[in-house]
Amino acid sequence: MAIYPYDFKFIYNPDSASYYSLIKVVVKKDGFVKDIKSITGDSKALKKVYNDYFVNIFNWKSRLPKINPNNKIEDITLFFEIMPYTSIKKNLKR
Repeated sequence: MAIYPYDFKFIYNPDSASYYSLIKVVVKKDGFVKDIKSITGDSKALKKVYNDYFVNIFNWKSRLPKINPNNKIEDITLFFEIMPYTSIKKNLKR
């Protein structure tokens, strides 16, 4: 996964949309996932897997101190680039 800066439009390559998913995740400083949005228009099944991963599996508690060291930012917006067919395809079979 790669974290994109806030204005990802300058980096995003539309030709890679079929190979990568761009996911916007907004996390509160306590580790609660406030919002998840698929920017690349992924299927419902893939969106469900991403939602499950970022809400239930991803360990925000251990990563947030590195992202927000002084715990001053209320909502943190992160962008993830994911190769869905190599990293989580097996999870779609649930």
